[in-house]
Amino acid sequence: MPQLPNALKAWSTNSYSRIIKNELQGMPSGTFPLEKGLTESGKVDDSNITVTVFESRDNDQHIQTKVTVFFTEINGGCSCSGDDPYQLHAHCTMWVSIDRSTAEASFEVVDD
Repeated sequence: MPQLPNALKAWSTNSYSRIIKNELQGMPSGTFPLEKGLTESGKVDDSNITVTVFESRDNDQHIQTKVTVFFTEINGGCSCSGDDPYQLHAHCTMWVSIDRSTAEASFEVVDD
């Protein structure tokens, strides 16, 4: 499970949004459930993602932050006519939940 230790340390500071954004953008490929944001049954290219932070809240066990992850969707062209694959801009909105005791992060996709 991925961890967000810097975001956990920055909670309740003015730099939290910037730090969680940077930490999420530095996650390895395949970390996020981005297939749920595909629009044309393509493949996820998450090699160059961008994250927008919307809101945050907390309770005794977790810090939760609503974010949108922007990525590229790769779609295969039509093999019958020789079309090349093409790219689409795609996004997926989710709640990132950080466990306060371990810094482990989980992701829950939500409707935009």
